[in-house]
Amino acid sequence: MIGSRDYSVFPLSKDLAIISMSSFYKLLTESEFKLDARLPDDCPTVYEALGFGDKTVIKPPSVKLNNGNKEYRYEVKFLNSSDVGHLNALMLAEADKYVVCAGLSSIQKSLNLVKKYSDTDFDFMKL
Repeated sequence: MIGSRDYSVFPLSKDLAIISMSSFYKLLTESEFKLDARLPDDCPTVYEALGFGDKTVIKPPSVKLNNGNKEYRYEVKFLNSSDVGHLNALMLAEADKYVVCAGLSSIQKSLNLVKKYSDTDFDFMKL
């Protein structure tokens, strides 16, 4: 069974990360597949199920044939600051031992959000 929280975040630099997502989200985008996906009443949209993004951020690749080979092209999408705060909060909530961040001032919003996902005390990181 594929779950709606099946995704991974791989930070590459201060301004770049890769988000690997479950194929579950292909059901919720405007893809070539016409499937009837129903979300629970408390998470009726992509944003509410995933915690960030929408159909404009989560979009299947365009597929073209190039000399008999399939070519998949993904459009690079940007997340807004609220989306990034949500992802940061989820990563903080999953941290067992250590937490690293570029600057406390820019992660403050995430520290406020993490309370939704974890009862870990992050007061040591407060400014």
